[in-house]
Amino acid sequence: MSVQTFYSHGKLMITGEYLALAGSLVLAVPVRFGQRMLVEKLPQGEPWLSWTALEQGQQWYHDIFRESGFEPENAGDPVSTNLQKLLLRAKELNPAFPERGFSYKITTDTNFPLKWGLGSSSTLISNLAWWAGVDPFELLFSTSSGSGYDIACARHNTPLIYRYNGRGHAPSVCEVAFDPPFRQNLWFVYTGKKQSSAKSIEGIDPTKFDNHTLERISELSMKLVKEENLDHFIRMMTAHETVISRAIDQLPLQAVRFTGFPGAIKSLGAWGGDFCLAASAESEEVVKAYFNKKGCDTIFGFSEMVL
Repeated sequence: MSVQTFYSHGKLMITGEYLALAGSLVLAVPVRFGQRMLVEKLPQGEPWLSWTALEQGQQWYHDIFRESGFEPENAGDPVSTNLQKLLLRAKELNPAFPERGFSYKITTDTNFPLKWGLGSSSTLISNLAWWAGVDPFELLFSTSSGSGYDIACARHNTPLIYRYNGRGHAPSVCEVAFDPPFRQNLWFVYTGKKQSSAKSIEGIDPTKFDNHTLERISELSMKLVKEENLDHFIRMMTAHETVISRAIDQLPLQAVRFTGFPGAIKSLGAWGGDFCLAASAESEEVVKAYFNKKGCDTIFGFSEMVL
């Protein structure tokens, strides 16, 4: 019996949001949370492909896939349906996958709650691509509608400037040194609402965003990476929220849920859910007390979250 281990980092999208699919520059960060996948190669005679998924060590999913077409025993399970689609596509990309003559026991484990939205799907695709020996972007682009920034984060150890170049084209990925001197004034706050990335971009037409909007978001993405002044950073966060707000015709998160916050709050990725970025000159005690009163008690400092 042999065991292979794969690990991919979770992610947060700092800039870009809905404009990522239109080709704007995106500032994204891999985080200190991720997903591990263990692949045990067993002698034939065992169930051909057994798949167990854990969330912080606790099992939440299990199914067995048959060798013929990766047919799951629980055919109506949406998780099994998605896994079957990924496995079939991986085999199309690499017909030698998986190695013949063996059975397989797969165990995945996210070291964060799935509801946090830190990339349970992207880390799965990245790990599966590693096992199958295929391009993770090709696997993603042929099975979902995402921009792929999360796949880039899964495979990197530093923040990134990312550009989606369309299906059939390799994305542009550039590692950057995003480590603001005022990092102690930045917090990542879980808003308490899980947001599906796939559902959030349904109905969003990337072609409707004009060039000025795309250029402005790209400009802000680059400026935020290099900014060394907290007040300037806060103004750029607010400017970014204003641009996206007009582009998608939605009110910014701060205006909807966090009025009166002593600083700026910015949505990360799909608006209305998962984590937001908060910047303030106030003390950690003041910031945390504010969010606790709003029912948000999962708060990470910049260095606690960003890899």
